[in-house]
Amino acid sequence: MEKDLWQECLHCKNVCCCEKEIAYPLFLTSEERERVEKILPNGKDFNKKFPCPFLNNQNLCDVHEIRPVDCRLFPFDMIKIGGDFFWIIWNVRCPITNYKEKEFEPCLLEFEEKIIPLFKNYLIEYSALKPNGLHGNYSYKILRKINLLKNYI
Repeated sequence: MEKDLWQECLHCKNVCCCEKEIAYPLFLTSEERERVEKILPNGKDFNKKFPCPFLNNQNLCDVHEIRPVDCRLFPFDMIKIGGDFFWIIWNVRCPITNYKEKEFEPCLLEFEEKIIPLFKNYLIEYSALKPNGLHGNYSYKILRKINLLKNYI
């Protein structure tokens, strides 16, 4: 399901990754940083904050197949309210936001099954990092509570 939704990213004209309020700061785990550093072209400044250091000259992602969780989830995201985590979707110019909400569920379930378990040590830190520009310029919709196994956090 994930591949179906995100195929449009590869040819999208909206280029969310180039918009400072959306793409910065990018949350990277130490594992993700290590993995993508290995494949970045020579001379590419990984520490560059904006635009995204993974964009090539055509504004396409050089690391799309192994992109960080932050990128894999977008335009979905997670927030923590009280003691619970919730899936949200940002109201941005993204073809994915045009899908019907019921079409998101298989994708959210896939995230919970395949991504969240690998990302469990970063849930609190990730949910707290929200770019000010994203919050200030875009609204979001809460989709549902994230199904977490007790051993996730």
